[in-house]
Amino acid sequence: MKYRLIGTAALVLLLAGSAVRLFAQEARYVFLFIGDGMGFGQVQAAGLWAASQGAGELCFTDFPVQGFVTTHSASNDVTDSAAAGTALATGRKTANGVLGLDAACAEPLTTLGERARRAGCRVGVASSVAVNHATPAAFYAHRSARESYYDIGLDALRAGFDIYAGTGFKEERRKGDPDSPNLYDLFAGAGYRVVRGADDFPSAADAAEKVLFVQPADAANPSSLPPAIDRRAGDMTLEQITRGCIDFLGSAAADGRPQPFFLMVEGGIVDWLCHANDTAAVLAETYDLGRSVALALEFYRRYPAETLIVVTADHETGGLAVGRGETAPMSFDALARQTASVIGVTMRLRALRDARPGETVLWDDVRGVLRESYGFWDYTELTPEEETLLKESYEESFRSQEGPLVRSLYYAVEPVADCAVGIVARRTGMAWGSGAHTAAVVPVYVLGAGAERFAALRDNTDIPRAIARAAGYPGAD
Repeated sequence: MKYRLIGTAALVLLLAGSAVRLFAQEARYVFLFIGDGMGFGQVQAAGLWAASQGAGELCFTDFPVQGFVTTHSASNDVTDSAAAGTALATGRKTANGVLGLDAACAEPLTTLGERARRAGCRVGVASSVAVNHATPAAFYAHRSARESYYDIGLDALRAGFDIYAGTGFKEERRKGDPDSPNLYDLFAGAGYRVVRGADDFPSAADAAEKVLFVQPADAANPSSLPPAIDRRAGDMTLEQITRGCIDFLGSAAADGRPQPFFLMVEGGIVDWLCHANDTAAVLAETYDLGRSVALALEFYRRYPAETLIVVTADHETGGLAVGRGETAPMSFDALARQTASVIGVTMRLRALRDARPGETVLWDDVRGVLRESYGFWDYTELTPEEETLLKESYEESFRSQEGPLVRSLYYAVEPVADCAVGIVARRTGMAWGSGAHTAAVVPVYVLGAGAERFAALRDNTDIPRAIARAAGYPGAD
């Protein structure tokens, strides 16, 4: 497997036979994939992990144009997803926590989705998390606070894009106002076909003019799809969401080919798992995003002269270091044995509590969960020091009926589960620098019409400008 390391300047590899032809083309079909929290370490490690499992390379690591960009916001060297999403959507910096407005919250900024719509394109926004979460919201919302979920949902309605897809809405009614109109009802009333679940999508969306594509109402977590490593039969996936969006946007044919469209797809759970420093789950989620990119690649092969695919990240999360030096060789055996995310393991441990209310959960029972979830003892023999760490974390977890939790930005997990993923990372030869966002540069991978415009990228604000120029959107500077 080949990996290209990015040096101190953007690396541009253009295939000589296709470069001249691409220079003259306009991008009619634009795909922008954003791996939330996905830095170079996450991409490289996911590729190495996939190769060790015989799963093949991440398809976008072979794209002919590659580079890196800085991600700082207008208010901080370390951005949040709202400011970074706004930069990727508008080409302008804003303050952390702000969506689609300038840093003073005085001027609405025009997004790529809005520019595409004005150019007569169909527009889709999709994510593995809630439709009104920060990154997808940055492509249609104009709000001073990313937590204004209900109002952000109203902004989606006002933007009127052709398809919104994700897990659903976070806060479908205005917080503190149970009598406020339900967002799903408002979308349905505005002519959107609300499609719940992938099974019903093809028939339900076939005759629809606009679609809201979300999880079934009984999904376990309304804010997030299940992490790829926890996925069970019947769970909705980002790949299904992406395929649905492509099929819907590409179904309106004119002159024997689809109408122009712009589609943004976010792999939002990468970031959530990076906050928890869950190495195996992060790599599985990164590879899962690659499956969605592969669908865009299929479309590109049908319309290579008119399709542009851009893969990037809003920021890096966790400070993932791949390798611990030449004296500590990397091994993916421990990752291969992990069958659940730190969240899935926490749920299993919580089930032990619920099964024995008022009683102490036994170490042997916890040991059984760890054995099943991480392969400890059966496949991964632990050192005495690792056993001691797990036992101490067990005692911290279960010294009371409720027990303390280790909190990251999106998750609260059992200390013993947190300890276990740390052991897995060390066994693999990786290290996490933090449980938060970092100021590290992030990668950009580009294929297709107008790809040469991405040769001089330096900052995340350069990406939407290059996309707008390649696609001929109005107002592109």
